[in-house]
Amino acid sequence: MNGPGPQVRALHGFDFLDDPVLVVTLEGVVHEANAAARVFFGPRLAAGRLQALYGDSNPGSAQYLRMASGSTAPRPGKICFAREDGVVHMRTHASRSGRQAERAEIILRLLPESSDRFAVLDRRVQELDRQLQKRVQENAVLQETVRQNRLLVGELQHRVKNNIQLMISLINRAAQRHRTPEVAAVVATSRGRLQAMAAAQEALYQAQQADIVPARAFLEDVVRTIARASGAEDTISLTLIDARLKREEAHCLALIANELITNAARFGLRDGKGRIEVIFADEGGHFRFEVADDGIGMKTDAAERSSGLELVRGLCRQIGGRFEVTGDTGTRCRVRFPAKPYEGETDA
Repeated sequence: MNGPGPQVRALHGFDFLDDPVLVVTLEGVVHEANAAARVFFGPRLAAGRLQALYGDSNPGSAQYLRMASGSTAPRPGKICFAREDGVVHMRTHASRSGRQAERAEIILRLLPESSDRFAVLDRRVQELDRQLQKRVQENAVLQETVRQNRLLVGELQHRVKNNIQLMISLINRAAQRHRTPEVAAVVATSRGRLQAMAAAQEALYQAQQADIVPARAFLEDVVRTIARASGAEDTISLTLIDARLKREEAHCLALIANELITNAARFGLRDGKGRIEVIFADEGGHFRFEVADDGIGMKTDAAERSSGLELVRGLCRQIGGRFEVTGDTGTRCRVRFPAKPYEGETDA
């Protein structure tokens, strides 16, 4: 391997670097070169001038060197160099030498263009950081919007509940002006259904999620309200699992519970005595809601003619369920409907 000519001295202080390093003047005269530069340029370095090393004219190189001479901080750039195996594009870092010399000297470090991948990666990381900051800001805005929407939905549910209570009051007032057994029966039925709806709205208002209701607390409130209105509060026995119901399911179950518990209190109790059992259970893929009494039982044809139970059948269809009544020993009304997964959940 041929070394540099006598006019190009060895730059031993930079031999620890794997990258070529040259010390040049503003005119492009090469004064020194480290070991990596001597290997990289080979015999061409003997000429002692940058122009002899260029693979093309590099018209901006003189200006680049002048700009780099103004500071000891590295200034990035690009220069083409010629070698026996062809033209090589190099990234450069150039800065003014800090040592005393007769003429301004510039330290020129050459980096393989493949090192650009680090700069590209850095720019990509910066872009991802900007996108992340933007997403964080957008997420904060969305969270605030969701919070406000929840407040609005809660307020709406509260007003619906108040309107239902107003309807109950209006029905009671109307009943006072028409005191007949027929009117009293209609009023009692309507009032019970409205009270069940009001209890459902109250549970939705109290729930943390606008569309999801905790089943145990919800059904306990609804059943207690209905039993109290039916005069059967002391006869109720509850067996309720902890599950989650969708809003439509909760509304339908509230009305179903009203019909079944009202019937059980009316036909299953004897002089206000007896037992009414309310069950809500998970049967593995299906929920079961059941109301049973220990009365004399209900005949099949009577169950089929009951307008209240016809309403229950319609409500069951709304939630994809089915309804059955058995009346051998007491009356047992059973509703089964699918336990559907919610958003973010999957079927087991």
